[in-house]
Amino acid sequence: MSAGFQWGGRLEGKSRGRRVLFAAMAEGASDAGQLLQIHSTLRGVFAAGFERVPVPIAAADGNSFVERDGWFWEVAPWLPGNAVLR
Repeated sequence: MSAGFQWGGRLEGKSRGRRVLFAAMAEGASDAGQLLQIHSTLRGVFAAGFERVPVPIAAADGNSFVERDGWFWEVAPWLPGNAVLR
């Protein structure tokens, strides 16, 4: 398992009238299985009532990320505030 994620870029945008974050992560920084586990955990936390987590928005095929040209891309709701990077 990777020690951490190396995010390659973040873009803010809109999807269906709501603010979203498009995030890219280098494929070598993690693997698809680890990313699926993280997304599953976020969905579980949200379902348990903690609604201030960025649960990725599923694509039309139901997947929570796509791989293109060696990068994993996800789309998540934009949450206001500042990231705590420790």
